Amino acid sequence: MLDLHGDVTSVCLFVRAVAFTSSTISSKTIDAEINEVSRTFNNFDIPRGLVREGTNSKDYHLNFTQLPIINFDYQNKYYSW
Repeated sequence: MLDLHGDVTSVCLFVRAVAFTSSTISSKTIDAEINEVSRTFNNFDIPRGLVREGTNSKDYHLNFTQLPIINFDYQNKYYSW
């Protein structure tokens, strides 16, 4: 899957993240903002089996998204992932 448009290499993920974060419109409520962050996050999930690192079909390591986490600090109105 490497070298395809929108592949899962670090460079492509970074470029997509910059595009998403710079073009997303801010929401009016905290709950709507968390929902938007979650929806944006889904664009960066790596399905199990898409990325395989190894020398042959029997000896490889799978690279995939296990669990995305969104942390929101309600007092300071700041979220991170």
